[in-house]
Amino acid sequence: MNFTVTIENQVNEDDWDASLIKSKHATAFQSANFFKPDQIANNSKPIFIKIFNQDEKLVGQLSCIINNKIKKSSTISKFLSNQLNLGSIIHWKHGPIIHDQINHQKILTLIFATLEKICKEEHVEMIKGTSPPLDLNFCESFFKEHNYEVIPWKSYIINLPSSSDDFFASLHNKIRYDIRKGIKNNLSFEIGSTLEQINEFGLLKYGKRVDDPSKILDQGKDAIKSAWDYHFKKGIRKLFLVRYNGELIGGVNALVMNNIVCHTTVVNSSKIMQGGSFLTWNSIKWAIENNYLFLDLGGANPNPKDKKEEGIDHYKSKWNGIEIPFFRFSKIFNKKRSKVSGLLRRL
Repeated sequence: MNFTVTIENQVNEDDWDASLIKSKHATAFQSANFFKPDQIANNSKPIFIKIFNQDEKLVGQLSCIINNKIKKSSTISKFLSNQLNLGSIIHWKHGPIIHDQINHQKILTLIFATLEKICKEEHVEMIKGTSPPLDLNFCESFFKEHNYEVIPWKSYIINLPSSSDDFFASLHNKIRYDIRKGIKNNLSFEIGSTLEQINEFGLLKYGKRVDDPSKILDQGKDAIKSAWDYHFKKGIRKLFLVRYNGELIGGVNALVMNNIVCHTTVVNSSKIMQGGSFLTWNSIKWAIENNYLFLDLGGANPNPKDKKEEGIDHYKSKWNGIEIPFFRFSKIFNKKRSKVSGLLRRL
């Protein structure tokens, strides 16, 4: 069978997403607007690849973006990288989406050949992505055959029942105890619905890393505003929050699309009040009550390197999810340019 390829920098978002959700594997990571905040804040270049069969039917699609990863370095590094066009990378998550499972390998091979062509034309140094966890036709051998570095990863995906009471009853006694204790501690759950709540979540997130988190938020205000406009207003992102006596002590950013909820950024304060279990439970309960079919608790390392990774894996394994393998992969195209970019990042 013959296939044709189209490469675009802009698509009709309704048409793209309508095609996307015909696949049960597709998540909001591959939606038309997922990279819009990055595009606006960092002047990044979106890429939309479509594969059509000989009947002009869409059989594969990938949303990715080209951006410069030297943005956190010194002013001199940024200047040199911009002048020399260094540090560029194509990246994405949960893709490509293949609609024709019979010709899965052929379509995947064509998409990756297209990506390598783009890398040469755009002087991109690296490709970096993750496969869709729900599409089990991706295999490690494909990436290795095409000289990609592969890191096996996994996710815990909950097959959501129709009743939140039934799901609660199925949980381990210790989890149910922690949830009840959170209720006794007067924790409250809410859905973020304002830009102010997003900024409050950001202060909690960056407050654990820097002395002045408000400065980080000010620097990223364009990305935050565009995330509000293109994620929250468009309905592909939710913000789940937990409070104690009005104080925000935790939150989960989640992408929502195609009957799938994907937990992304998780933030907790240093206060130990069973906020994490209370928050996770209420996000699951919300997903069940809003008729979602799956909840992806996010990635974990199947071979934990330290106590932190062991803790992440242990926590996510407690929620009766199915352990699903997927892959993180990367490939460097210009090793000399990549070495120079590495030096600039350290300046």
